[in-house]
Amino acid sequence: MAYCFCRYPLFQQMDERVASRFHEAIRTTTYRTGESVLQMDDVVTSFYVVKEGRLKMVRYSTGGKEHFVRLLQQGDVFGQEWFESKRMRTTVIALQQTTCCVIDAPVVESCLQADVTFAMNWMRRFASEQMRTEERLWERDILSVKERIVRYLQEEQTTLTQTEIANYVGATRETVNRILRQLEQECEKR
Repeated sequence: MAYCFCRYPLFQQMDERVASRFHEAIRTTTYRTGESVLQMDDVVTSFYVVKEGRLKMVRYSTGGKEHFVRLLQQGDVFGQEWFESKRMRTTVIALQQTTCCVIDAPVVESCLQADVTFAMNWMRRFASEQMRTEERLWERDILSVKERIVRYLQEEQTTLTQTEIANYVGATRETVNRILRQLEQECEKR
């Protein structure tokens, strides 16, 4: 199977015929820093797996303010909107040069129908993403900004700018800057 897919749990244990269909249909696309991969309301016709790099998934308020939805890194998937609405509900932007493996939605759908194990892995993956999203929503409601920043620093394996961290934790850049300075001072005292 193509390198893009075989190393990710979602695609392991696929039936050989299904894997062969995937392999034949995969294409890779590289996006530059700041380039939009998909924009809100775009018609979604493909499924994406992040091969390397980082992307952010955002929504914009009516006033144009960017609201962080999700950070996408190696192995993460997006574009599943084709299942239901066919239109993106978010905008996906490359935070650095990023390569994605892309496969047309009809191929994914036929593979899901042909391979029960793959379909179950798919369901598990999206159930896991749903739980992560619910956890982030809980954190925003329950934890203080400082606690959310500390959790980000402990759990995320990527570096974001202060503005991106602010969007991620639901705070202002100034608040993030102040709390990061406080945390740095606390570490120096130890």
